[in-house]
Amino acid sequence: MDPAATDEELARAIGEGVRPALLLAWMRRESQGAVAPVLGTAMRDAAARESLAARRLDVALALLRAAGVPSLVLKGAAVSQLCYPEPWLRPRNDDDVLVPADGFDTAQAALRDAGYQAAPQNPAPEIVGQAHLHLPLGDGHFHAIDLHARPLVPAAFCDLPPFETLEAAALPLPAIGPGARGPSAPHALLLGCAHRVAHHTPTEDPTWLVDLHLLAERLDDRQWADFADLAVRSRVAEVCAAELRRGISTYQTPVPAGVLTRLASVRGEESAAYLVALGPLYSHWLQFRHRSGVRARAGMVAHHVLPPRAYMEARFGAGPSYRLPWLYTRRAVMGFGRWAHEFAQRRRQA
Repeated sequence: MDPAATDEELARAIGEGVRPALLLAWMRRESQGAVAPVLGTAMRDAAARESLAARRLDVALALLRAAGVPSLVLKGAAVSQLCYPEPWLRPRNDDDVLVPADGFDTAQAALRDAGYQAAPQNPAPEIVGQAHLHLPLGDGHFHAIDLHARPLVPAAFCDLPPFETLEAAALPLPAIGPGARGPSAPHALLLGCAHRVAHHTPTEDPTWLVDLHLLAERLDDRQWADFADLAVRSRVAEVCAAELRRGISTYQTPVPAGVLTRLASVRGEESAAYLVALGPLYSHWLQFRHRSGVRARAGMVAHHVLPPRAYMEARFGAGPSYRLPWLYTRRAVMGFGRWAHEFAQRRRQA
């Protein structure tokens, strides 16, 4: 997003969902004392959308509490209150909610009973632990929740703090509701660094790097020390060092030199392999390599090549049995071709 964009261009970008545009608009208003009416309207609309999204999330969290499942709000919805001047300056497409592993099935059932619909999902062992649900609201709108039983899916990130550790240091999120809580700033920074590397690419969405920059500005010396300890214990020190260096080079993110020195001294973490962002094919290879034992690896391949019939019917529609081989073949050829193309493209860029 060009900081020199006109008010009209900035307003249009906000309407199109370009997330950094809101923060640029707010900065312009703060520096100028006022903005053009078209930009003011776009900002008020964004604030109204955030208010509505917060109410929907509050209702969903209440459903989980009623079912006896504690929860924590992750990523955008939490970060927007931890470090942004106003929550609506950090819009999002869905809400990420973490629950204890032993309450994951109960949480899904509670949301489904309230009308949330689960997206078709391959029950591959490395994917189980996260569910995508959405509540239809009419006119093509819906409320989407990514429900997590662990902070991140890839097994190389399994040493990240579990729900119980995050809950012990959780902070209230009053703009969402009285029962909403999110990770502490050091935990949020840790998860933010790991999230981008585990699931995305460096150029995919600049908002995540802005999140890290603003979170880093909040940390005091003690919190930085806690963060470095967390990164080393969680085996994501190399990942965090790389993300913080990106923040320093892009936004001059204030990171104590001692923290970077400690993180940079660590070598050999499996999570560091994800710093090479070569697409889904490479990520699946890393997952395969991380699994130990012939049976575990064979099960992973089988789930991806021949997922259960129930998943195929949910994904492509029910039909006669003789149609299944064609669907499996089509899925495998198209999926592998798409992954291979993306792998080759990213490798050339790298």
